[in-house]
Order: sequence, then structure tokens, then C-alpha cells
Amino acid sequence: MIDLIIADDNIEFLDAIKYNLSQEKQINIVSTAQNGQEAIEKCIKYNPNVILLDIQMPIIDGVQATKKIKQYNENIKVIILTTFDEDESISKAFLNGADNYLVKDIDTKTIISTINYVNDGMTLMQEKIQNKLKQIVKNQKT
Repeated sequence: MIDLIIADDNIEFLDAIKYNLSQEKQINIVSTAQNGQEAIEKCIKYNPNVILLDIQMPIIDGVQATKKIKQYNENIKVIILTTFDEDESISKAFLNGADNYLVKDIDTKTIISTINYVNDGMTLMQEKIQNKLKQIVKNQKT
């Protein structure tokens, strides 16, 4: 069983993803959060295996929340789930400890697969994010 927290400030999206993921037998949604500060507090309280974390949220954004969650417990797997796919957001997320990065234009099945892979210590990455990471690394070499 994977204990999961979902953090997103868009309540409609939060409710939809919570409903879809709650249909999976291996996922136990222990809590939700609507801002970065609340996400950190819920991770401290519930100590989940995985958190799905939006990047742009009030009070504390997803990047800073990732950093603080990892400082609290580096074993909590952080998957950024956002609409933003620009290089700066991706690189900041990974530099602050994110375990994976998903853009919200994917289906629930892919989110579930990613949660399972990340929980098992592996990575299943969207091709466009993987390509962007390759480009970021290539640009740093030059």
C-alpha cells in the first residue's frame, strides 16, 4: 500500500485526481493540501510514501515545499504534477529534491504508474520532460 498526499490549489483538479486515484487498490490517499505550507505540515503529520505536488501554489510554492519536505524526510518521494514545463521550473524542482516531474496533460494511468515506479525507487518520465532535462544538462556543459 502506498500512502499518498495530493497538494494542489485548484480544488476542482484536486477533487478529480483524488477521486481517480482513490479507485486504485494499492494507493491510500492519507490527506490533501491546497498550498505548500499545508503540504509540508501534512507530510510531517502523515509521513506518506509519496506526495503529488503542484509547483505554483500560495504561501509556499511547490519547489520550496519540495526542499522542506526532503529536509524533513528524504525518503518521502516528491512527484511534481503541474501545468508548467519550462526549463527553469524543471531544473529548480530537481535541484530541490523532486523525484519526478509530470505535466498535467497526462492520463490517470500514467500518474498511477509513475507513483508506483517512484515509490519503488525507479523513474518513469514523460518523454518531453526527459528531453528537456537532456537539453538542460547539455546546455550546462557548453
